[in-house]
Amino acid sequence: MLERIHGHDNSLKEKISSLPCEIILPFSMDSFFKQEERLTCDDRRKMPRLVFHAEAALEHPRESLMNRKPGWIKVYIRDLSRGGIGFIHSEQLFPMEKFKLLFPMPKSVALGTFKQPVQIEIVRCKRHSDKCYEIGAMMLDATGQKALSILS
Repeated sequence: MLERIHGHDNSLKEKISSLPCEIILPFSMDSFFKQEERLTCDDRRKMPRLVFHAEAALEHPRESLMNRKPGWIKVYIRDLSRGGIGFIHSEQLFPMEKFKLLFPMPKSVALGTFKQPVQIEIVRCKRHSDKCYEIGAMMLDATGQKALSILS
């Protein structure tokens, strides 16, 4: 199935757009896709965040304790940092759960040896509504053990 999702940048965006999506953004997030790509700094964070809104594909694994339907589903990227990613999902995810995430990279990011899809580990989840959860995740390297750094 991964071969059907992964491809060149334009076809990747088209394939991601065609995935099922159950996210319902609340009114408080109406301007979500209107925000421009920008770098933000916050004293509470270790690394600056790149505000980057795009559609992405998240794979629910076949083996899951949460009884989720396996396969790819569309989520919305919120921001990127050096080793983490924020996104919006229609379902609650739990800390320490691991998933594969596939997304188009922003033009301002130096890719280096970064390969897609990337394995992520959920760090936090905040509920906005029944079908809108804000997820924070750490991107993992190929071994799945430590954070992967994509922003220089």
